[in-house]
Amino acid sequence: FSTEQREKQPLWRVTVVRTAHDVRFACTYHHALLDGRSLILLGRDFFARYDALTGAGSTTDDSPAPNFADFVRAL
Repeated sequence: FSTEQREKQPLWRVTVVRTAHDVRFACTYHHALLDGRSLILLGRDFFARYDALTGAGSTTDDSPAPNFADFVRAL
């Protein structure tokens, strides 16, 4: 890719692929958008909502996201 082509690429992509037997979810992102902890929280919230909407899961977890200051203190 040239510099111009790279600048036009999206920083976030989501793909959902349905087959006869399965549904797959793929997410690609630039490392500047999410770190490892943020990705875990995003995935947890996304799939909790998905399960609630589709009826696939039990109940949603509407508890607030962990406080960043508490996270830093725990380190």
